[in-house]
Amino acid sequence: KNAGVAVVTITASYKGYEESINVEIEVKEAEQYDTITVKEAIDTPDNTEIIVKGIVAASTVNQDGFYLVDETGVISCLGPISEVALLSVGDEVIIKGTKIHRLSADYATSTVGHIVINDCTVLLNNYGNHEIPTDSFDTTKTFAEVAALSKMEDHTAQVFVIKGIIEVVKSNYFTSIKLTSADGATSMNIYCSGAGQYSDFEALFNKEVTLTVCICNWNSKKHQIAVISATDGETTIYNTLNF
Repeated sequence: KNAGVAVVTITASYKGYEESINVEIEVKEAEQYDTITVKEAIDTPDNTEIIVKGIVAASTVNQDGFYLVDETGVISCLGPISEVALLSVGDEVIIKGTKIHRLSADYATSTVGHIVINDCTVLLNNYGNHEIPTDSFDTTKTFAEVAALSKMEDHTAQVFVIKGIIEVVKSNYFTSIKLTSADGATSMNIYCSGAGQYSDFEALFNKEVTLTVCICNWNSKKHQIAVISATDGETTIYNTLNF
């Protein structure tokens, strides 16, 4: 609780045997950082180093990273998996990285790519089970409208709230996940390398649910859906794969 050094003694006894160790823990005052908001990070020119404060919202699944959210917006953050794995949904963090657009040169004329804070370092983790800010989430678009968004417009730093049915697609060699509208007219791939990466969501498969999603375009070829969370009104599940 207070700055200084604490010595914790841990003792175990079993069938007449006893072992004891002392663990020394140093508590420091949190370092202060001059941070910007997520929206300011999104608007920052590419290849600029920035320090941003926000709440960890979800894993980026196949990418070693996470989605950072505050009241102003959402942004993808990529960093070493050793740091990403230590995070939890709801952590309040301060991160440092370089704002870029991830865009393959082969597709530079057909898409604007994906907004990213790259090579992230977690400067400070205040932990805490913070609620995910939803102030910037777009509830005005239907699933069909989200699926029709142009790749020549930047939509990868926006959360949409839509309804759909999560379905597993099986083939001889692999499985994948897609989101389909209740009427079957609209469908989009959910970003993953296999259906097993969404096993935590199994209780919500094959029924209409409400999802918070981001558009992702990691390979520049096409828009896919990145799931932040899904709920059937009773159970809410967050995407925590890399954590």
